[in-house]
Amino acid sequence: MCEADLDEDVLYELQKEVLKSQRHYLCDHLQPQRLFPWLQSQNSLTMDDCEHMQSLPTTKRTVDKLIDILIKSGPGCLIKLQRAIQRSSKTQVFIADRLKKKYEEYIKQHIEQENLRESEFTTQRTPPPPYTTFPHIHAPHMELRLPDASAFAPSAKFSTSKVGTQFRGSDRLSTSVEVSNPDTPHVKPILFSPTDRVPVTDEW
Repeated sequence: MCEADLDEDVLYELQKEVLKSQRHYLCDHLQPQRLFPWLQSQNSLTMDDCEHMQSLPTTKRTVDKLIDILIKSGPGCLIKLQRAIQRSSKTQVFIADRLKKKYEEYIKQHIEQENLRESEFTTQRTPPPPYTTFPHIHAPHMELRLPDASAFAPSAKFSTSKVGTQFRGSDRLSTSVEVSNPDTPHVKPILFSPTDRVPVTDEW
């Protein structure tokens, strides 16, 4: 941002701040009566304004009133006063130079503040950097294996040579079940205990 980027309203506010901050200095050093003719020619002062200020008892009060009138005149109030001093009083040019210097300082300060705000706003809106990946670091390989459906169904093998053959299946049974060999339909089913895997018979 530079001075050319500032709109008229911002410049007007800065000019008012300069006049207010330099009010005491102007009341001590400015000779306002010399400025009235030029300010009237630029329509910055009316005849009534000049008559009212000339009726004030002290120069300080006249300068104070002049500053108020210029501020109320709108944008360019500081520039009007600078030019009035340069055109009307060669002995007061140092006052115009002082006002110009202060005005430039206010503009520079305002631009620095705006640039700082813009940089802070940009920093806040910048997304965080993506996560860094390291190719030499590998996560442990994990493979998910679903059990076979047959693992949930108890399976058992029996010899059909005689009744009461020992259990030869490798799967454990969660509860006592009744198992029979489908190949020997006439054989009485044998009850098995899931813990000791010994056939349960009626002979105790």
